[in-house]
Formats: sequence, C-alpha cells, structure tokens
Amino acid sequence: MKIPVYQIDLNKIINDLNEINLRCNELKSKSTFPENDVRTMIFTLFSIEIQFILLSVTLSKNLTDINFYKDNGYNIENIDEEFLGNSIYQHTSSLSNSFFILIFVQLENYLRLIASHKNINHFKISKTITNISEKYGITEESLKLLKILLNLRNSMHDGGFFNHIDDTIIYKGQNFEFLKGKPILMGGIPFNIYLSFEILENIIIQVNENTKAEEFIEHNYANLKFEIEE
Repeated sequence: MKIPVYQIDLNKIINDLNEINLRCNELKSKSTFPENDVRTMIFTLFSIEIQFILLSVTLSKNLTDINFYKDNGYNIENIDEEFLGNSIYQHTSSLSNSFFILIFVQLENYLRLIASHKNINHFKISKTITNISEKYGITEESLKLLKILLNLRNSMHDGGFFNHIDDTIIYKGQNFEFLKGKPILMGGIPFNIYLSFEILENIIIQVNENTKAEEFIEHNYANLKFEIEE
C-alpha cells in the first residue's frame, strides 16, 4: 500500500501556529472563570504546547543547512540533498505525533476534571464524554469531532493502524474514514493545526459555556510548584 507524502510549507505552518496561539491567548483573556480554573487553564496549556511545536518547527529550518550539521560535529561526508530532505520529513513527522499527543492529553485531562467535579468520570474516556454530554450537552457535530480524536488516539496504540470495526465519520461535510487493519492516512502538522482549531472552537468553548453554572473547577496543575535542584 502506498502512503502519500505531501510537501510542507514551513513558513505557512509557522504562521498558522502563531495564529492558533493568538487565539488561545484571546480566549484566555475573555474567560470569566478564575485563572486556576480548568476552563481558563486549558487555554494556557494549549498555548504552551503549541509554542513548543512552533519553536520546534522554526528550529527545523536548520535541517536544510549543511553548516548546521558541520557546526554541531556531524560527519557530513554522506550528507546530500536527499539526506537534508529526509531530515525535514522525519523531524516534522515526529513533531506531528508529538503535537497530537500533547493536545489530546490536555483535552482529555480537561474533560475528566470537569466530569470528576460531578462524579461522572469513567476510566473509559468515551464513557466520560457520554456522561458530560448527557449532563451538560454537547452537540452531535462536536461528538463526531471527539470520535475522530478518539479513533486517532486508539490507532497510535497500534502503530498508526486502525484495528476496530470500519468507521466513517462525516464531520462538517467531510468524510473521515477509519478502515480495520489499514493505516491512518490523515495526519501531519497542518492537519493537527486544523484539529486544534476545531477543538478550541467546537468543544472547549461549548463545554465552557454549558458548565458556566459551576462556579469553580480547580485544575489539577493549580497547586504544583517546580523547584530546580542545584
């Protein structure tokens, strides 16, 4: 089976990452919840993760410059144009996986903390999502987005293959196909940027609005303090 590999535009990715980071900061500034509330901190944490990816993508530009390898002690004897091209692809592929994991972990923690506030958290995140939807209401379209995210997360446990029953999810008029025993063909940093925007606009904003009657839900990071050991 052939896997399509698409050319990437690093400058566009950097611009899009900056845009979503600005959106996180805007949503945080408009939040009516306390700073250490789950529903405010999610924007801070999303921003932190996105800034990490942004910095990594920016630094990856060095991978096309042979002097970068020379200055850092690499043996440049066998470094050619093919090597430089492959370096960018391998680096951004790994970054893409990291990007998805970082965002998904923060989203899952956010949902679980809200569910725990009402004692409706479940060890299966899919059940937790159902419980939140029943308690606070989540639109059918947003539930489809969450299902896409869960399918992507599950496939990571199987090396990028989908090992459940065939599942086609139509989200905003677009088909997202998950075929049993087949690799996931959606992905890459641009796709994860798209998912991040959708999560912010169609899950987090909605859940925050629907839970505003809950005065305070403390984030489990709120009281953590980090000390650098000498």
